[in-house]
Amino acid sequence: MAAPRCGEPDVQFITSGGSAFKWHKNDLTYSIDNWSPDLPRDQIRRAIAEAYGVWAAVTPLTFREVSAGQGDIKIKFGSGNHGDPWPFDGKGGVLAHATMPENGALHFDEDENWVYMDAKKIAGNSYTDFLAVAIHEGGHTLGLSHSRDETSIMAPFYQKTVDDNGNYVRPTLKSADIRDIQDIYGRGVGSVRPDGGSLPGANNPNRGGEIDIPPIGGGWKPTPRPTTTTTTWRPSGGSSGGSSGSTSCPVTVDGIAQLPDGSGYVISGSKVFEIDARSKRIRNEYTLPQMFPGGPPYVSGAVFNPINSIMLLFQGGRVWGFTFSRLRGRFQLDPEYPKKLPSDISWTPTGAFRAPNGHQVIVGPSDQFAVYDEYWNQVTLQNQMNAYFPNMPSGVKGALSPSGDFLIGTTLTRAFEYNTRTRTTHPDQRRIREFLGCS
Repeated sequence: MAAPRCGEPDVQFITSGGSAFKWHKNDLTYSIDNWSPDLPRDQIRRAIAEAYGVWAAVTPLTFREVSAGQGDIKIKFGSGNHGDPWPFDGKGGVLAHATMPENGALHFDEDENWVYMDAKKIAGNSYTDFLAVAIHEGGHTLGLSHSRDETSIMAPFYQKTVDDNGNYVRPTLKSADIRDIQDIYGRGVGSVRPDGGSLPGANNPNRGGEIDIPPIGGGWKPTPRPTTTTTTWRPSGGSSGGSSGSTSCPVTVDGIAQLPDGSGYVISGSKVFEIDARSKRIRNEYTLPQMFPGGPPYVSGAVFNPINSIMLLFQGGRVWGFTFSRLRGRFQLDPEYPKKLPSDISWTPTGAFRAPNGHQVIVGPSDQFAVYDEYWNQVTLQNQMNAYFPNMPSGVKGALSPSGDFLIGTTLTRAFEYNTRTRTTHPDQRRIREFLGCS
């Protein structure tokens, strides 16, 4: 069984002060829109205030609690299907998930047993430290993706906050966490103001209800973000057919993926078609070995991870990872690949795509799927497609990068548009040749 974890795999670029995934103001509000019966309300409020206080201590950000439903960041508890496209999976598994700025949502799985700094209960494995998870998810709401550092507060897997002697260890930021958040917002010391200023521990009358921010240092280690761009289902104008001498047109799709620069790649048998992801028109045609030297002889799925700029090709029980060389004009095999897929995946992949919330989804026979993290080579979720993507066509092979509420994907022989908000598929499912405007 996988370790308890955050429901937000590595999904967005968070690299420097120029990051698009940030709040464009320093004074933020949050609201607690419902409550968990596991904890007294004052403990929930204090834990949330402390969690944001950790981030405020090293940035210019200030946080203020406001009335339910009114916050920039809206916090709630839910179980199973709870009003967003990403249902929780019951006790264990995914503990919580959050969205990237500026769509502030932070959701905790109500099926967990939450406690606040109770070392005895946490040590018994049946309870989860609410403060630790709140700090981690709070980082996502501020624009941080998952860290590759196992000691970071932003690592994707929950780690206990109890030492070998049974003492509670307060979760704190590591140097990488401080660097990453300051890359986005700069240095400074902000504040947190709980609603009414009446929390236990907020006992300095000269600070107007602000909480004392815990010290930094030591300690332990799809978010989905809606975009404002749209992808047109009907191709825009332009000439039909390929370019640069392309003379063929694919009838079937074995894999399809998109790079951030707007280039898409359709893999069909031993051929790779480079397309303009916006117009869906073919630019160039290559053989599979030309574009992916050292790769598999054929593929059963492809997906591009924008976090580390790795193109993943799946075939059989293995995965190949490629980075794009602009100098050579082609992909080159990463030295850590190929890898054997984790034993959790007991079936042979038949497709792959990047979901709207950033999850890297591997599709299997009978519409099974697994969410896959190639860095850790681990599966973080397995289920049936109809449980998470109802009304999506059976036999998905791949998809272009999601845009807003829409995902354009393909089966073996058809292209479709899926609305992630309404969870419906456009009735016009076109043949691959029609989709690419060639014949």
